[in-house]
Amino acid sequence: MPKEAINHQATLRWADVKQSIVLVFKTRPILAYAIMTTCFYSPLAVIADLWGVSFLMNHFHLPRSNTANVTMQIYVGAAVSSLLIPWLCERYKEYNRGIIYSWIGIVICLVTLLYSDLSAYALIAILITLGIFSSSKILCFGAASHYTTPETSGTTLGVINTFSVLGSACVMQAVGFLLDFKWNGAMDNEGIRVYSSDEYVFALSSILVFVGVLGLVAFFLYRQGRQLKQNELA
Repeated sequence: MPKEAINHQATLRWADVKQSIVLVFKTRPILAYAIMTTCFYSPLAVIADLWGVSFLMNHFHLPRSNTANVTMQIYVGAAVSSLLIPWLCERYKEYNRGIIYSWIGIVICLVTLLYSDLSAYALIAILITLGIFSSSKILCFGAASHYTTPETSGTTLGVINTFSVLGSACVMQAVGFLLDFKWNGAMDNEGIRVYSSDEYVFALSSILVFVGVLGLVAFFLYRQGRQLKQNELA
């Protein structure tokens, strides 16, 4: 396969970068996929990386020695499905259906995790399933690539990744704020704030609201983008 010629004199100009960013933000399907990456990544980041251990200890009364291992089951599900789900969706050309089903699955998993009394095995199953659906973030990158040009492909990936990280960081801050807002004043012997099960459920419910609302916003953005494209071709 012949190698492409490389232009060693090419320079990166801010005007070109700005134009590329504007084109990406004008493409509504790309924005829809960027928003969906936040829906997929924020539950994993908030529960597995930050609040999951303390939540499981308080809500499900798990011993500290086992809680970290139980929480990490989210990553077990994500590790397995991050290869399997994209392969299946690519094989059958069902990116959008895979994204929608995964979004619905995350909502169901969050509702079950927050508002149900689960046994240890059921809890592990829910966390693994949540990890499986969270890995569908990868699908959004693949689906968005169908709406890029050679000039905007790199910018598109950067914008989508920024959405996922920034959105998840905002949810982390929101959960912390809601915990402090609901806090009843309890502290341990070392002066560290202690939150009850109800306070954790109240604060972590913000993830459910976040995922549900942004998923609907992404759906309507995508539909509008497709409709505009059809009108241009008509």
